[in-house]
Amino acid sequence: EITSPIGVRSQIVLPDGSRAWLNAESTIRFPVPFNPRKRVVELQGEAFFDVVKKSSAPFEVEADKIRVHVTGTQFNVKSFGEDDAVEVVLKDGRVTLGIGEPGVENSVAMNPGERAVFAKESGKLVVKKEKIDKYIAWQQGKLVFDETPMTEVAEMLERWYGVDVEVNDPEV
Repeated sequence: EITSPIGVRSQIVLPDGSRAWLNAESTIRFPVPFNPRKRVVELQGEAFFDVVKKSSAPFEVEADKIRVHVTGTQFNVKSFGEDDAVEVVLKDGRVTLGIGEPGVENSVAMNPGERAVFAKESGKLVVKKEKIDKYIAWQQGKLVFDETPMTEVAEMLERWYGVDVEVNDPEV
């Protein structure tokens, strides 16, 4: 288990050589060594993954009620416990999202440049093509707030800097 505390971002190399960047206030769990048939990590928080392609051993990220299945690709998963949704952004390659219990889950394929938002409460999944740069910029040490509601900006700043941010005007 590796945790990146509030105000800190971390880069780690997984047992198979894949890389993961943990955003602030995030935790990743994985077995050492990986299972030779299936590489599985559990995520709480946000991480950007650059997965080594290995068709004989698929890579899977478990985040709340969603599983991201890949063989080799670059993608971001955001799943903070207090958030209403789990988000997956695909930069390169291809992933399949599994929703529901393993073995009886529904699957949805994603293509590069798509963002998936899974509403935890309703179980609804929306996948659409959009500009993904603002969702993965944190991995490069940048925050992008293009058309982002102020409440989300405040949450991101709190995690990023480890401070409390208060928005006094609800109209902002």
